[in-house]
Amino acid sequence: MRDIKTVLKGWANVRGTKRVGTEFPSHSSGFISVNQQFDYRPFLTEDEAELVDKSVLRLRSSDPFAYAVLTSYYLNRISCNRQAKVMGKRPHSISETLNYAEKYVLAKIDDAMDVAA
Repeated sequence: MRDIKTVLKGWANVRGTKRVGTEFPSHSSGFISVNQQFDYRPFLTEDEAELVDKSVLRLRSSDPFAYAVLTSYYLNRISCNRQAKVMGKRPHSISETLNYAEKYVLAKIDDAMDVAA
C-alpha cells in the first residue's frame, strides 16, 4: 500500500517530467528521460495521475490557499518553512494547511486507488 505522500510525490514526478504545456494537460508528452532506467523516484500511471489531477483541481475550487500550498510543496518543491516566510505566516499553520490538502486529496482518490493514510 502507498501512502498519500508517496502518491503526491509520484504525481509531481509525472507532472514534472512527462507533461508539457498548460497546468494539467490531458495527455503526457512523448519526452522520456535519458536516465529513466535508473530513475527510482515514485511515478504514477497516466490514469492514476489524472485521478489525482481531478482531485487537486477540486481542491483548487474549494480552497485556493490549500491548493497553492499543496502545489508549491509538491510541484515546485518549496518547503513549508519557506512558504511561511514568504507569506509572513507561522510554519505550523502552513504545515497544517498542507496536511489538510493531503487529506482532501486522499478522500477524493481513496475509492479509486489503493492508498493508505
